[in-house]
Amino acid sequence: QERSKAQMKGVTIGDSLAYKFYDGEFHGMSLLFAEPKGKIASPRSLSVTASNLTSLLQRPTVFLLPTCPAYERQRLIDKDVYFIASDKYVHLPMLLANERIRKTKQAKALTPVAQYLLLYHLQIESIEGLAARDIEDKMPYSYTSITLGITCLDDLRLCQKVADGPKRKVIHFDKTGKDLWEQAQSVLINPVEERIFCDDLLSDEHYPACGINALAHYT
Repeated sequence: QERSKAQMKGVTIGDSLAYKFYDGEFHGMSLLFAEPKGKIASPRSLSVTASNLTSLLQRPTVFLLPTCPAYERQRLIDKDVYFIASDKYVHLPMLLANERIRKTKQAKALTPVAQYLLLYHLQIESIEGLAARDIEDKMPYSYTSITLGITCLDDLRLCQKVADGPKRKVIHFDKTGKDLWEQAQSVLINPVEERIFCDDLLSDEHYPACGINALAHYT
C-alpha cells in the first residue's frame, strides 16, 4: 500500500521527491518499499538512503528497481542494499533467513550433537557465555553442527541464545548442575543403538577383532 505524506514525517524533501513509498509485509515482517521516480542513484547513495529510512521508520527498506545489470547487482549486494529488480531478481537475505527459521521443526529430543554439548557442559567444562565459534575448538564437530546443536538445546528450553553484540549470540543456562540434568531427562537419547545377545562364547579364546584392534589387525 502506498504511504501517505503524513506517514512520511521526518523524511527529507530530497527522498520524498526521488521515491514513491509503500508499506508491505512478508510472513509478519513489515517492510518499507522505495520505488525511484527517475534515475536510480548509485549503490553507495542507496545504502545511505536505506540506512536513514530504516532508522527513521523502524523497518527494513527495500528498493523496487525496474532493471539491474549483473555488475550493478553485485555492487548493491556488497553495500548490503535490499532490492527487488522487476520480477527477475530479489536480494532479501534477512527474509530468507527468517523463512528458513520459520519452517524448521521444533526439536522433540536432543540430537547427538546437542547431547554432547550438554554432557560436555555438565561433566567437563562450562560453556556458559560462549558462542559457537568459541566452542568449535573444544569439540569434534563443525561450526555448523554446533550451531544446530545449540538451536536444539534452545528449542527444548535447556538453554537460551542471548545476544552479545549486534552479530554475536552466546549460550546461557538458567539451571545448573543437578537441576539442569534432571530437566534434560525426558529428552535425552540412548547412546546404545542396539543390544545383541548370544547363547555361547567361543571356547578357544579366539574372538573377532573389532574397534581399534580391527583397524590395526586388518591393515
